[in-house]
Amino acid sequence: MNLIPASHILTFCSAMVDSGPPFRLLRNIDNELPDRLSSGKDIDILVRWQDSEKLEKWMPQAGFHRTPHPFQNEKFLYGVHPFRFYRNNNAPFIIDCHFELACRSLNKGEWIPLDQTIQSQAWTSCGYHLVDGLHIPGLNPVCEWIHLLTRCVFDKRRFEKGYIRRIDHLMARLNETEMLEISRLVFFKFSMSLLALLQTGRYTEIIREHLHFTDY
Repeated sequence: MNLIPASHILTFCSAMVDSGPPFRLLRNIDNELPDRLSSGKDIDILVRWQDSEKLEKWMPQAGFHRTPHPFQNEKFLYGVHPFRFYRNNNAPFIIDCHFELACRSLNKGEWIPLDQTIQSQAWTSCGYHLVDGLHIPGLNPVCEWIHLLTRCVFDKRRFEKGYIRRIDHLMARLNETEMLEISRLVFFKFSMSLLALLQTGRYTEIIREHLHFTDY
């Protein structure tokens, strides 16, 4: 497996923190960054749509060029802006830029936004990923928690081990009230059942139980 040199990743992250538009690193599953990111993989970030033009100007200065996104022909509904791919000019890695926290619908897989309360909360405060001594802004713990859950339930349709480890880590930092409050904005009346499954480590049952849940 070919890995991206950590120096390329740290150079980008440091520059983005210092001079790029405000952003959130969406994920760093199993601490892939900075020295375990495979060639061709992407780094997912969240940027406000109002900063999209600044991002478009800043990326070439940082050594990236825009390239077609594999989801460019998919449907983005209810104000979700299409994602953007920026490829590094010197190393085979990509920045996958999102402008809203979104997930696939269970209808036809269209991209739909999470509740506006969650969108706002993502920018009210942040968490940090410590990457080789660099503090990179990420989602605050409860927003990261719901983001990872929606990615597993709606996008991936499975819970991978790295995601489970991170979700468990975040749950240890959160209280039940804040998890239920944000969960109800996405999973509605399934939230109590979801939390019970998570707290007992029954990840393999979540997708099925969610699909079969009818008491909305």
